[in-house]
Amino acid sequence: MRNNRMLDVILVALLVGLFGLGVAYAYACERL
Repeated sequence: MRNNRMLDVILVALLVGLFGLGVAYAYACERL
């Protein structure tokens, strides 16, 4: 098991951020 939890947290945060951006982008496209 890796000892690098900070990198895992950063990767998860990036994935969640990208997912949120995609949802917000799709929502904005539907609204326009």
